[in-house]
Amino acid sequence: MVRKVLIQGDGIAACCCAHRLRNLDLVTAGTKSAKAPVLLISGQSQALLADVFEDQELFRKSHRICKRIVSWGNRTQGAAVLPHSAAVVSEQDILDRLWARVSARDAKDAGDVDWKIITSGPLEALSEQKCFGSRIGSVASVRLKTRVEPNACWVESAEMGWLFLVTVSEGIGSLLCVGGPAETMLEGSRLVGFQVAGITSGAVEFPVYPRILSPLCGPGWLACGTAAISFDPLCGDGAANAIREAILASALLRALSKGSDAGDLLAHYSWRLIRGFLRHLELCRQFYVQGRCGPFWDSEIDRLEKGIEWIRYQLKGSKPSKFRLNGFELEQNCGL
Repeated sequence: MVRKVLIQGDGIAACCCAHRLRNLDLVTAGTKSAKAPVLLISGQSQALLADVFEDQELFRKSHRICKRIVSWGNRTQGAAVLPHSAAVVSEQDILDRLWARVSARDAKDAGDVDWKIITSGPLEALSEQKCFGSRIGSVASVRLKTRVEPNACWVESAEMGWLFLVTVSEGIGSLLCVGGPAETMLEGSRLVGFQVAGITSGAVEFPVYPRILSPLCGPGWLACGTAAISFDPLCGDGAANAIREAILASALLRALSKGSDAGDLLAHYSWRLIRGFLRHLELCRQFYVQGRCGPFWDSEIDRLEKGIEWIRYQLKGSKPSKFRLNGFELEQNCGL
């Protein structure tokens, strides 16, 4: 039986798990992690959070991004202008609003728990993080030039990496650079650099290559959110993935409390997350092949290929899952 659950972490995945499992005895361990000053929340992520917290107004007052301007790969082509739908928020601000809706006790002196959901470190001792890349990104606040599109973001490939710029408010933007210092990459830019008047804050560095925990779960515990999988910000919506994982993790514990077999449930959870990570790596490879223009890209593509090969080996011989997710609940697959 599942009566008491420890949720380790304080990010979006932890908050979603806590809200979906609010009928259980919840305790939380405050493993604080660095928060992004700016998050670009896709329309898909907004819809998922609205469903989880039953609130369609979560992003009503957020700054909106309606246009994506892209210069990728072939330098002889002009920039492509594409429709986009996203909200710009402070990660700490949205988390403060979401955690205010959750009721849970602090883990201190909480006693033994039946299950543990790990959304940030420390990780289980028998697990290992598999990394498929080497790229490091840095994010900085920038001052935008006058007459810059107020509701747009810009994406550009460069010889040593790529740049991503998003407007945060009037005259202010957030710049993500991968492959080199922001000042250097802006000097050689053919798109993003023309939008930036100056850098207003020091850059904060962090890894942006895809990573997955192995194994993802075991008796009495499972990893969720960025503790389980980290996406490349270019090719995947990390927030949407964290929310989906939290929905599945919560559904697993409810199914377990109703008598479903723990081994079958954990096998389904691992299978779903690994398949999702494979799709992400394949999408990364597609974008990196299209943007390749030097040794940086060739090296990263090679690492992605190794990751795809490793994931396919993990899935080799896997049997059809005995479960399917219906809304927020796991159900037995008919005929299995």
